Amino acid sequence: MKNFISVSLMIIGLMFSTLTQADNLKIGVINLETIISQAPQTEQIKSRLKNQFQKREDGIVTAQKDLQEQINKINRDRSIMAETDLKAAEEKINNQKRDLVYKQQAFREDFMRSQNNEMDTLLKKIRSEIQTIASKQGYDLVLQEESVPFVAKKMDITEMVITALKVSHS
Repeated sequence: MKNFISVSLMIIGLMFSTLTQADNLKIGVINLETIISQAPQTEQIKSRLKNQFQKREDGIVTAQKDLQEQINKINRDRSIMAETDLKAAEEKINNQKRDLVYKQQAFREDFMRSQNNEMDTLLKKIRSEIQTIASKQGYDLVLQEESVPFVAKKMDITEMVITALKVSHS
C-alpha cells in the first residue's frame, strides 16, 4: 500500500511539473493554405508552369479540335463514302484518338511532376521562414491551424510568414 501511495504521489508530482512547464510554452499557429495562396512565389510558380506547358496544351487542344472535325466529316459523308475509304478513315481516327490519349496522359504526368517539384520547393521555403520566425520570436511549437479544433487569434503567425516570404521574394 505504501508503494501505491508513493507511486501515485510521484505521478501527481510529474503531472503538476508538466503543467507548469506547459504554461511557459510559446505556441504559434499557421494556416498553410492561406500562406500558399498569398505567397508571391505561388504566382511565380503558376507563371513558370504556364510558360513551360502552354505550347503543349495548345497543341493538344488543336489536335482535339482537328479530330472532332474529322469525326464530324466522316459522320456527314458516311453515306457517300466507299467502304474502303470509310474503313481507312475510321482507322486513321482511331489511331489519332490513341495518340491524343497518350499525349494527354503524358502532359498530365509531366505537368503534375513539375507542379509537385515547384510546390516542394515552396514548402521548403515556407518551412524555413517558419523556423526563422519561431527561432527569432522564441516559439517552442508551431502547429498548422487545420490540425487543432480551436486557436486563439493571438497565436496565429500566418501573416508574419507571408510577410517574410514577400520580403525574401523581393
